[in-house]
Amino acid sequence: GAEIVSSMKQAKITGPDTIEWFETCYCPSPLKHERETVYDKYLVEIETNLVEERGAIEGDSFWSFLENHSKT
Repeated sequence: GAEIVSSMKQAKITGPDTIEWFETCYCPSPLKHERETVYDKYLVEIETNLVEERGAIEGDSFWSFLENHSKT
């Protein structure tokens, strides 16, 4: 719950149909729980990559996009 919200608040739109974010996950299969409960209901073609540390992601705020498109 809280980790998903925190991750989405930091997510960036980096290209057409592309969102990038960092998320801490302790599952043997990366994002297994998150995908089953939330992500697979809204996102397609999810690709995960293991990183040692978070870097900067350039792009527009995905959270702002969600806020702007949920007020219709």
